[in-house]
Amino acid sequence: MQAKVITALAGRDAPGLTEALLDQLADTNEPVRSAAVDALAGRDTPKVTQALLARLADLDWRVRASTVEALSELHTPQATQGLLDRLTVTAGARSRGLRRWLH
Repeated sequence: MQAKVITALAGRDAPGLTEALLDQLADTNEPVRSAAVDALAGRDTPKVTQALLARLADLDWRVRASTVEALSELHTPQATQGLLDRLTVTAGARSRGLRRWLH
């Protein structure tokens, strides 16, 4: 239910709404974190960008995938660099895993 409420708030603007959505990024449930990420997409503020960049390390792949999509909507140097950094980390981890498997 909480995730559905967050989804309903996406695209709306009200005092305190962005802060409330940012708070939901720390929820223990993946659907809530994913909905919060989706609802924050397009809210182009430094605080939102930093919060989304932190979600690139979320333990749940669905949250990370939603975060990549949300960051792709932000055309800022910080969002671009964060996505590039994540690509480098992911590619490096795969290369190390492949090297271990080959040896």
